Amino acid sequence: MRSISKNIGYFLKETGTIIKVNILSNFFSLLSTALIFFIVAMVISGWWTGSQIIRALQEEAEINVYYTEAMSPEAISKLAEK
Repeated sequence: MRSISKNIGYFLKETGTIIKVNILSNFFSLLSTALIFFIVAMVISGWWTGSQIIRALQEEAEINVYYTEAMSPEAISKLAEK
């Protein structure tokens, strides 16, 4: 741990040198990393939104039963119980 704290100045100096020499390469690396994180965020938000829509549809689901008007009230109640 002590050697890392002694070498921080060297690491920062080398980082500055690398950025100055290859600025375009570093820019494209940063851009591609940001694009990857953006795509991952879109996938996760789409997944979450889809699960919310499915949950809302499940809560609002209805069952429609069609029967003839000639059925007696007892037969209708038995049909509703089934």
